[in-house]
Amino acid sequence: MELIDFYPKISEKKIPLAILDIKPRLYVAWKEAKIINTVIADNHNLIERKTERKWVYLDVFNALWLLIVKELRKINIDFQTIRELKEEMFGLTTYEKNIEQLTKEEFESLLLDYYPADTIKEFGVNFNKQYFIDTIKDNLTEETSLYLSEMSGLLFSALVLKRSPSIIIFPGADTGDYFFVTLKNNPTSLIEKEALYNFYSEKFSADTFINIPIIPLLVKLFENEKMESYLSNFGLFSNEESRILENFRNNQCKEITIVKHESGNVCINTTTEKNIKDEEAKKLRTILGLKEYCRAEVIFRNGKHMVVKNSIKEIIEKQ
Repeated sequence: MELIDFYPKISEKKIPLAILDIKPRLYVAWKEAKIINTVIADNHNLIERKTERKWVYLDVFNALWLLIVKELRKINIDFQTIRELKEEMFGLTTYEKNIEQLTKEEFESLLLDYYPADTIKEFGVNFNKQYFIDTIKDNLTEETSLYLSEMSGLLFSALVLKRSPSIIIFPGADTGDYFFVTLKNNPTSLIEKEALYNFYSEKFSADTFINIPIIPLLVKLFENEKMESYLSNFGLFSNEESRILENFRNNQCKEITIVKHESGNVCINTTTEKNIKDEEAKKLRTILGLKEYCRAEVIFRNGKHMVVKNSIKEIIEKQ
């Protein structure tokens, strides 16, 4: 299964730029520097005066990208490097490489997700990997380009597989040159763990590099109370999770217990003191949004109970 199977709405452009704490003037400067994914970013006219004003609305992919850009600019990464990274993150290079690396059996299985068996049989050997890639490119839409991008892989790794992906930036041999690697940390298999350990051991001792972890940036989205309704519309909060958040805001919850097998339970404070409640709300949104739980048990003030299971975890386990 792919990211679109879990979150088919996150390519919709609904997030106002202002929520990301990015000033319009800065956004315009970034756009002029061509570090904004302008092919996909969507602008809607709001007011027309002598100079045209626009609201900018973003999908989850591009919202995450702007947060990545903010991190890169904090450490003075130049525009040229960010432009190159943008092409890497939103291009199909990684997707093409993944197709090329498939075995014959894996490729034939992939074809069955797109075409009837009779069509595949009719084309025979002509239906090779390059033909498949060319066909995908010829029929590319804004939505499919996002879901086939490296950004999609990062989101799938973080939101579905529960990995901790990172973008690693290495300086090249020539001054001003960089190359990029995306890593899916927290692997489950021993072979992957050993490979990742060897990679970091070698790089830590021999190379200078920049690490941009993705989870902390997603946490910023989930912690932001203004983002809650948009994330719910995207399906990043299930109906049951949204109900928990709404009842927590309205002081209808007497006790919330988040059950985590690996790290123990988390008890959410239901105090009415604003500062504490705001922090607990951030914690609750993050745990529910990133699906960092097995189940959530809620006791309401009226005595009713509700148990919410992590549906993403159940789907992965069934696979």
